[in-house]
Amino acid sequence: MTVGHEGSLSTGHANTPEDMLRRLETMVLMAGMDLPLRSIREQIASAVDLIVHTARLKDGTRKIVKITEVFGIEDDKILTQDIFEFEQTGVQDGKIEGDLKATGIRPTFMPRFAQRGIELPPDEFGIPPEDPMHPTRAGKARWITGEAPPPPEVSRLVVGHGRAVKAGGMVYIASMGPVDPETGRAVPGGITEHARQCLRNLQAKLEGEGSSLEKIVWASWSLRDPADFETFNEEWVRWFPGDTPVGQGTLMPSLQRRAGFRISIGVIAEA
Repeated sequence: MTVGHEGSLSTGHANTPEDMLRRLETMVLMAGMDLPLRSIREQIASAVDLIVHTARLKDGTRKIVKITEVFGIEDDKILTQDIFEFEQTGVQDGKIEGDLKATGIRPTFMPRFAQRGIELPPDEFGIPPEDPMHPTRAGKARWITGEAPPPPEVSRLVVGHGRAVKAGGMVYIASMGPVDPETGRAVPGGITEHARQCLRNLQAKLEGEGSSLEKIVWASWSLRDPADFETFNEEWVRWFPGDTPVGQGTLMPSLQRRAGFRISIGVIAEA
């Protein structure tokens, strides 16, 4: 299934599409293959494209209740999204009635239909059209026939540029990422380079608001990997050789992870 033999079809037993993926992991482990869990999940995410979930309802009938796309892996987690879900509309003569409805999520593989010369109905079964302001998330590498187009400028300018708010004589800056101001993308490198770029961006933002790094009284940082803290802290104390600002750390949200950040920083400073 992972070496170009497209069109494979199989069945399995589980309560949800996510449970089916976990069962696949378990079956591979039970086979005695000496593989790390990350490798197993990568193989599953690469091989499986769709899960069609059929369930037996309370009236004894079997219906398709979900069609779920498997579109990649991130931080050891297999990524899924429900494309269709069964929506019950009523009960007639003891029988459950309803329809399979589009969830409003556009699958990552939709361009493949046009590439294969397949024409879908005008409404594409209720799947929403491509929104240039909110592009479909990237899918598997094999869905991409050439170099993937860069995301729209509007999406690059939103994430990690640190919104600044003044209130009560203070400046609040949230979620400053390691973004290169010229390209709108995360700078290359590891945690040290990302921390350094975050601090440069914070310095520029604070000075633009009439403040400075020296006036920071509170800081918060989100790390992609908690193991990066010591390396980040080495860079942090270089920028604050005296008393460093009071602060706390959290785990990074998924939006910043997808942007390629290793860290983002927020601060509160005197105006």
